[in-house]
Amino acid sequence: MRNEQESMSKAIIDQQMGELEKEKMMRELEVKELMAKHRSELRNVEMQLSTMKDNESDLLGRVDQLAKERDDIAQQISQQVRESVSYEISSTDTADIEKLEKQLREEKLRKDQAINKLAEMMMRKDLQPKPGSKKVSVDELRKKEKECRRLKHEL
Repeated sequence: MRNEQESMSKAIIDQQMGELEKEKMMRELEVKELMAKHRSELRNVEMQLSTMKDNESDLLGRVDQLAKERDDIAQQISQQVRESVSYEISSTDTADIEKLEKQLREEKLRKDQAINKLAEMMMRKDLQPKPGSKKVSVDELRKKEKECRRLKHEL
């Protein structure tokens, strides 16, 4: 009788151990799948971050370049104005000066608009996923890159 109880207890324990081992293996597989998914998502986020950093540095370089060009043009025009003052001003010279001043104003306006557009793009942080929010979809990223290229082309 005692041997029968021990063998039944042992069989029950063996069965429970088998079930626990099976559950343990299932949990381990689940953990491996979750880790693989996490690594994949992390790589995607890192690639997006790298792309955004590249875009940011390109845009900052473009802003600097436009600012330098604007300063150079302003300097050239002011130098031309100083030179034109030293000469006797005739009616044609006056017309040329007015034309150049108008051109300067237009160029300054265009440069300021381009710089403002680039600055606005830099200020928008909606491309970067915020902590705790959903990741940026590939379609959204493509749309934003297309918009950036369009704005660069407009410049």
